[in-house]
Amino acid sequence: MAKVRKLTPEEQEREDDRQTFSKMRRTLGVRQAELSKATGIDQAKLSRWENGHIEITPEETGKIVKALDAALVERSEKGIPLSLGDLGYLEPSTSSKNLGKSYAEWRRKNSVTQQEVVDYINTEIADGAMSASSISAFENGYCDLDKDDWANLSHALIELVNKKRAAAGFPAVESRWRETFAELRESGREIAKLEREKAIQARQIEALRGEVAAQAEQIAALRDLLDLKTKEVLLRDKIESEALAESSAQENIDKKETT
Repeated sequence: MAKVRKLTPEEQEREDDRQTFSKMRRTLGVRQAELSKATGIDQAKLSRWENGHIEITPEETGKIVKALDAALVERSEKGIPLSLGDLGYLEPSTSSKNLGKSYAEWRRKNSVTQQEVVDYINTEIADGAMSASSISAFENGYCDLDKDDWANLSHALIELVNKKRAAAGFPAVESRWRETFAELRESGREIAKLEREKAIQARQIEALRGEVAAQAEQIAALRDLLDLKTKEVLLRDKIESEALAESSAQENIDKKETT
């Protein structure tokens, strides 16, 4: 029996990204042919990549991310719910996407892999509490994290960075990083709050537009009714006038015949 080679942390990270994007494509209902057309990547190559047979370039990965983001926007514009429940993820907000991107940048800047974060969380905090695919989805802006997951993720990265810095003879950065994470998280909450208020205002404006449109329809209906009544009055006056003229003419005829 052939021995299966263990993936390096970098290879495992690419594998987690591949699984995340593949799940995302299926959840959004995007066919491989559509993704191929949107990215310019041959469909056969996409299929082989999704099945783990080949690797793709960072540029091609960026094209896939852009295409899936466009699919999310299109679903939103069409009013289709963007629930990612099939993936077990929380729906991301704009602030969450920015947070995931910043987290990924800091992690890579300090040479910490996703698998190292996962191993630390599952070993030091709670076994099975986090998967690399969840981190990948969060960093790529496809999901949000609840309060506990974010606490675990930020704590793990801080500890791993400090270990690497200590091994290299550098001082710890725990306090500054904790403040940075706390400030970023708080800013994210404020942005999310503003986004919710903006969404509520947008719904209120839409409701008002609906009321205005309904009132406009009522006014138009009243105008049509008024026009109809006016036409009825004019027609009745015409009929009465013609009847009066006919009656007067008949009286004149009768008088002439009498004389």
